[in-house]
Amino acid sequence: MALGRCRNGSLDTMTTLTRIGVTVAVASVVWAASAGAELSQQGSKLTGNDATGAAWQASAVAVSADGNTAIVGGYLDNGDAGAAWVFTRSAGAWTQQGSKLVGSGAVGDAGQGWSVALSADGDTAIIGGPGDNSGTGAAWVFTRSGGQWTQTGAKLVGAGAVAKANQGWAVALSSDGNTAAVGGPGDNNGAGAVWVFTRSAAVWKQQGLKLVGTGAAGLSGQGTSVALSGDASTLVAGGPQDNEGSGAVWVFSQSAGTWTQQGNKLAGVTPTSIFSIQGSAEVTANFTQQPPPCVALATAVAPAADGTIVVNTPPTCTGGYLPGTQASLSLTPTGGWTLAGWSGSGGSFSNAAANDTTFTIAATAAVTANLLEQTSACDTLALDVSPADAGSVTTDTPQNCTGGYVQGSRATITASPAFGWTFAGWSGSGGSFSTTSSPVTTFTIAGSTTVTANFTQSSLGCGSLAVSANPSGAGSVTSGAAPNCNLGFTLGTPIPLTANPAPGWTFAGWSGTGGVFDDPTGLATGVRQGTSVSISTDGNTAVVGGYATGGTSTVWVFARAGGTWVQQGNPLPAGGEASLAQQAWSVAISGDGNTILASEPGDNEGTGAAWVFTRSGGVWTQQGGKLVGAGASGTAEQGSAAALSADGSTAVIGGPGDNAGAGAAWVFASASVIDNATGDPNTVAMVP
Repeated sequence: MALGRCRNGSLDTMTTLTRIGVTVAVASVVWAASAGAELSQQGSKLTGNDATGAAWQASAVAVSADGNTAIVGGYLDNGDAGAAWVFTRSAGAWTQQGSKLVGSGAVGDAGQGWSVALSADGDTAIIGGPGDNSGTGAAWVFTRSGGQWTQTGAKLVGAGAVAKANQGWAVALSSDGNTAAVGGPGDNNGAGAVWVFTRSAAVWKQQGLKLVGTGAAGLSGQGTSVALSGDASTLVAGGPQDNEGSGAVWVFSQSAGTWTQQGNKLAGVTPTSIFSIQGSAEVTANFTQQPPPCVALATAVAPAADGTIVVNTPPTCTGGYLPGTQASLSLTPTGGWTLAGWSGSGGSFSNAAANDTTFTIAATAAVTANLLEQTSACDTLALDVSPADAGSVTTDTPQNCTGGYVQGSRATITASPAFGWTFAGWSGSGGSFSTTSSPVTTFTIAGSTTVTANFTQSSLGCGSLAVSANPSGAGSVTSGAAPNCNLGFTLGTPIPLTANPAPGWTFAGWSGTGGVFDDPTGLATGVRQGTSVSISTDGNTAVVGGYATGGTSTVWVFARAGGTWVQQGNPLPAGGEASLAQQAWSVAISGDGNTILASEPGDNEGTGAAWVFTRSGGVWTQQGGKLVGAGASGTAEQGSAAALSADGSTAVIGGPGDNAGAGAAWVFASASVIDNATGDPNTVAMVP
């Protein structure tokens, strides 16, 4: 299979796949941190001295845990045969270690160096060649002893592949180098798969069957990216083609050599939506806790002996329910009693006036079915609008006695303004309102009455917009549009909204009245999540990269607690992008999970760049400006690959387009690393 990468990062192959990022899998251990320190370039760019032709060096990179060994892949070397180069750092100076590495036993244009990974100590390397044997693909393992690199065993080819799997598209190693993961996104016509191999006494064997995550939508390309935790107990596989290019990742856990999928596939959400206002509007950003707690749902009837409640939805966690669960409730009043209305805390009702309702749980919850004796007076409830034809008013609360409602009943009433009008408030006697200023209110009936929805005219057709967070305190909502009429916004105005979760919470979707969302779910579409993945040493923090035409921010972080994965905060934005940025093309994470490196080869019309983010108290912030290596020649596409040492103090960034496709890698290090080195390395300040 001939491999030919274009300037935009695509790959011409005999498969239907396109190259969409480089997996950077760095086996790591936890080191004392200088994480959070700003990084500067250390020395000149790295280029292997024995390449043949335009090798496209640094299309894949990896670095050891201590940051002193780096491997650089160049899959176009020697007419697409491919190769990899190893560099070591001593006293702050980087030098090539030995000749380029080329695995034996290749068939055809293997494209070795398409992907690379290193063990924590840097003594074991794995090199992927997805073009081997006409697209079957393979991986080669090398070990270092006394500064000399030798191939260990024959090339690795997983059993059970269907058609041209492109094995070796992505590779990863455990910290000790004894477990390898090999991705093959072309398997089964693009469904994709991952193979795991283990080493014992220098012999590699496949561990179990190939891994294919469940729940895929279409041909997802699983195995486009892979990452392993330090102890090889957790594996993350990216499938960026899932769900028509929205992308997703799958997590697998291993026990005693058996791998099982952990939960459903992960697909990050975005916190933005366009809300087209159509009247007086109320918008709510809904959030869930990280990790979601198991909360209780208590039910009660008032008076206690006059009815029973059945919760039809079984518990979704030990002893309770996960937030977001929609619990089905059924009330059966005893003879002579009727429902006045549901009340409660910790969630919301689909219909607070119906015997059968759904309660969406947001936190520890308690609900009560409030009953009335049917011997109470049956009162009428009339609904009106003022002025006439200024809008409409409705109730979804059914009558509970002949011709009306038992006194004490609660009716949910909704006002909807006509075009050119806005809701002004409720009026009426014979009862009480839960609110008179919101277009949705609950009216407690104390006698026969007429409730009126009052409207005011706006010459522009102007509506107000109220925003809130659910639960209160879980986050906030900001608007990207300025009011343009006396009450707020001209009807039909598209209003950009952004949900901002508080620490410990995740955005879960939009709800509201008085307008239409372009997407209330927040599910990210067309962003190819899983283009790149990386995971912390303990396997509890995963970073997922994706890209989309137009340069939207696409770095998601997921955290695991108690076996459950949740998105941590909003996607990470990068500051200082220039044109044609393909954000999160490659991502890497430090051993402790508190530093992320995200790179973009398309930044500044193909110059490329990378960004560093650090986590404190569960909140991620950008650390300094973007990283751009000095000394590039031409359109380098820096950021086509990226790797990070265990403590986050050393970063390696690949620019395979440098010097007309010769390729090069740049190393950035913290001030403490540079200061501890001898000599006078070239340092380049980060670009603001």
